[in-house]
Amino acid sequence: MAETANKKLRVGWFTFSCCEDSTILFTELMNDRWQVWKKLLDFRHARVLQTNNTMDEMDVAFVEGALASPEHVAKLKDIRA
Repeated sequence: MAETANKKLRVGWFTFSCCEDSTILFTELMNDRWQVWKKLLDFRHARVLQTNNTMDEMDVAFVEGALASPEHVAKLKDIRA
């Protein structure tokens, strides 16, 4: 039970064809509350926050923008896998 209580939410943040306004808002929110959120969230994939990203073990994936190419569709399928 203690392991579940201490488990961080594993998050992915992905941007496709868009102006990235949600990403900008997201990073501004993170600036204000980073000390609290870093204890709760494990960013598995978030290009805006880190360079070492993985595509595995995500509990939730936020996807911003439209799919504008077959490559985008393939990547989204990989995210959902």
